[in-house]
Amino acid sequence: MIRLRAWLPLLLTLLGAVLFGGLWVRRILALGPTQAGLLGSATCLVYGLWLVWESRVSARERVRLEVDRDHGTLELAAGAKYALLAACLLPAADPGLPVGGLGFALLALGAHWRVVAIVHLGTAYSHRIRPPRLPLVTGGPYAVVRHPAYLGTLLAHGGLTLVFASPWSIAALLLLWVPAVLVRVVLEDRFLRSIPEYAEYATQVPSKLIPRLI
Repeated sequence: MIRLRAWLPLLLTLLGAVLFGGLWVRRILALGPTQAGLLGSATCLVYGLWLVWESRVSARERVRLEVDRDHGTLELAAGAKYALLAACLLPAADPGLPVGGLGFALLALGAHWRVVAIVHLGTAYSHRIRPPRLPLVTGGPYAVVRHPAYLGTLLAHGGLTLVFASPWSIAALLLLWVPAVLVRVVLEDRFLRSIPEYAEYATQVPSKLIPRLI
């Protein structure tokens, strides 16, 4: 069971790439050489490159057999993300260049912020909730908020929703994806606060996700 859980992040990543990659190509072809089609193509390219880059992180999990503290929240978040991606594929009105352009910018910014956060942790980063390696990494984005990788994925998928805006995608974002991520943030932060070094770090960086707000 532990070995299966170690493989699960990579399996979920591959499932997402195969299942939604083909569907997104079909959606872009249906939009054609329109403004919405070009913006959608650029969005899918950036999202796809991000997915490929992060698959390396998922592959590392295969050899990490430590006990995690996820309590099923990783699988919950994966299901919520797939529901959001599926909702983005449903027919939608063209949101227009200002809204779609803002969405693309948020996607690029969020993906970049998440990548920077993961790179700062290096091999200590995990998709699972595990005890941190000491000494703690407190520089870069971790000097701004305690969970920058989660902030990055929220921004990125919020941007994705704006590019492929519809009542379905907005509902999936607000009712499924955002709550699933917040549950993981609360659970992870509560566990990490039981570690003295992290508890001290939390007093120095009080915000979990958004400076001065959350």
